Amino acid sequence: MKIGILEIGTKNHSIAVQTIANIFKSPENQIFAFVKNDVAKNILDLVKDGVTIFVKETCQNDFFNMINDINLDLLFITTLQTNFMDFYKFKPKAKVFVNLRSSGNWTRTFPENLKSRTIAWHFLRQIWKKRMTGVSVGIQNQKDFLIRKGFKKPSCVIPFSLYEPHKDLSSGDQRSNKILKVVIPGFVSELRRENLKFLEEFSNFPKELRDKISINFLGAPGKEKRDRYKEILIKILELRREGFNIILHDNFIPMNEYNKQLDKADVIFAPMNIKCGKETYGESKDTGIHFTMISSAKIGLLPKEMKQIEELKSSTILFDNYSHAGEILMSLLNNKSRLNSLKDSARENSLKFTLEKVREKVLNFFKEIIK
Repeated sequence: MKIGILEIGTKNHSIAVQTIANIFKSPENQIFAFVKNDVAKNILDLVKDGVTIFVKETCQNDFFNMINDINLDLLFITTLQTNFMDFYKFKPKAKVFVNLRSSGNWTRTFPENLKSRTIAWHFLRQIWKKRMTGVSVGIQNQKDFLIRKGFKKPSCVIPFSLYEPHKDLSSGDQRSNKILKVVIPGFVSELRRENLKFLEEFSNFPKELRDKISINFLGAPGKEKRDRYKEILIKILELRREGFNIILHDNFIPMNEYNKQLDKADVIFAPMNIKCGKETYGESKDTGIHFTMISSAKIGLLPKEMKQIEELKSSTILFDNYSHAGEILMSLLNNKSRLNSLKDSARENSLKFTLEKVREKVLNFFKEIIK
């Protein structure tokens, strides 16, 4: 079978390309990746596994013509949020599955608002509902949402990223750490985040505990005005002067370094607003937090309003507000037995998302699609 993966949107979705390629990798399949240069740099390891990578920076129509000339059996489009006119013209011959990061947009009868861009994308989705064979989503909650909303196309759950036990470098001696290491992954921004609210509450921590909890903002600074990065920076510098242990990074963090710092973490913390327009994180929209918990086998500290992932419940702690989140962090610092028990649960939960486990489910789904 000939399988194509198209990613011309963002390098942040490189992992999705790798995940799909690894799931379908077999002697019986030929896999082709059609990507931009910044994505290609992140997936070069796939070449040794026999994946053919085509790279284009411009003229996406060349890609589309190539896809149809190769006569693919199945095509995955991992990002359909960019290149409006190119996708409007593209009429693939293969069976196509489009990855949905936001499911609500695909279930609406009318556009969310009357902005020209919103109307244009609504129009494109209506066209692609007819062109595509089905959709892939990152979490079961999204699939359940689509079913409730009466979405007619078949949907397959393909996690954005997987757990690779052999790459888990979490150190066993972390269990004797005297510092609780907390990571907040992603761009440092107030866009869909509530970092300032959390930092304000964090300032009330007892003085004797301020250097016992490390907060690592594991991401590059937001560069747009709406990110409010300068306000976040000012607050962090203020807290540092008061004895708080807060780590901030000046630039984009290379993947190897990102993973090293994630491996050292005890808890992944999400000070976020779960509403994204009319989408809801954890229900109609997936979030990188869940996939970071999976790939790194870490405990998650998440807002109680966020719908939980069933497979991650035993390693997820929910907080009511940021005062409550602070209380939880202090309790984990003082209760090593509970912390270690949660770490054990996190690893057990991540083992549900190994390549072997996910591959079996996905391939069984596609047996019915590709006949």
